[in-house]
Amino acid sequence: MEALPERSRRRTGPRTRSGGLSRRLLKDTATMGDSLRLVGFAAFEVLAMLRFAVTALLSLLGFGGLDGAFDQVRWDADNQRRWASTTGTREVSASYEEPPAVAPGGLAQVRAQLCDPARARDLDWHLLNPVATVLGAAVPWGLVLSGLYVGLQGFFFPGDTFFLLGSMAVMLVLAPPLARLVQRLHRRWVRFMLAGEVSDNLEERVRTLTATRMTALDMQEAEIQRIERDLHDGAQARLVTIGMTITQASRLMRHDPDATLALLDDVKNDSATALQELRTLVRGIRPPVLADRGLPDALRALAASSPIDTDVTSSLEGRLVGSVESALFFAVSELLTNAIKHSSASRVTMTLSESEGNVVVEVFDDGLGGAEGQDVAGGGIAGIRRRLAPFDGTLDFVSPVGGGTFATIRVPRPIA
Repeated sequence: MEALPERSRRRTGPRTRSGGLSRRLLKDTATMGDSLRLVGFAAFEVLAMLRFAVTALLSLLGFGGLDGAFDQVRWDADNQRRWASTTGTREVSASYEEPPAVAPGGLAQVRAQLCDPARARDLDWHLLNPVATVLGAAVPWGLVLSGLYVGLQGFFFPGDTFFLLGSMAVMLVLAPPLARLVQRLHRRWVRFMLAGEVSDNLEERVRTLTATRMTALDMQEAEIQRIERDLHDGAQARLVTIGMTITQASRLMRHDPDATLALLDDVKNDSATALQELRTLVRGIRPPVLADRGLPDALRALAASSPIDTDVTSSLEGRLVGSVESALFFAVSELLTNAIKHSSASRVTMTLSESEGNVVVEVFDDGLGGAEGQDVAGGGIAGIRRRLAPFDGTLDFVSPVGGGTFATIRVPRPIA
């Protein structure tokens, strides 16, 4: 008989799965445990509704407001959204609107909170989900308990032991698939009840894009005005002076050669100063080292010119889009300037990395901290946020008083 090729022998040979049964049992156990987890969520939701009812009654009587009760309702709903997102294939999220400012307590606050569709959905969820969850979990766990009961009967009725144990095995085997089916239905239930409406998400995205577009246009206009101002007050003024000095030197050339040479020396100095100002202006638009060598080397050059110890560590690979590199460079430069001027820092560390499709820049200084209190409109931190906004970038920082400042910049990475 002709020998089979190696690939055929491997394909037709016996297949073994080491530990397959144990993995299956662990998976089924986890599935049944997830059903109990949903019941636990429902129990917390019942408690949250009881708390909400008591808080609402006290609020109507003039004792306190409802913010804490609504926060608990939202926390419970977020737990369900996270569960549905991590166990399913689609993310479940919702956007909340800031309720109008009203006096705490009473029906006015309830109406103000429920003007937000997301909060209204959360409240509906707490009313309906405990019943739906208990009914859904009753199916697989009812089979488990029935199977155990039937199996126990086998010890009391020896004549029917085979039939009873067989029935128990069938029930226990069917319970995990039914639990998975119930969980699949529950995920759809979560999406139906708690996911933000498509129109709401689109409107929120349109508002965000409109705001970032206006921010980008404002920044572009401000940058153009800065360049015009620097040219007008700097190089342009010096070039005008140079022209006037040359005219004056040409008039004195025949009558006072020494004065002419002195004026020409002034022209030489003014031209060198104008050239230096133009170079500084160009570097302020896009530093040459950034254009030639990329963001990590540009930040290393920035660190080398810093008056305090500054370390740069980078694991980024490849180049970024030029506009993103510029935004990150100037954002980090602003953070470094703040650390030098305002926090009395003696050391700064910068770390560049990539995580989940985002460029992540972390800047830590060992200064006085307290930058969180300076995060106000019109301030330097707000300016960094505006610079990053057109690229969907974010700035987060922790800056306790006396504990230094840890800033994290995240920008989605486009490929250059």
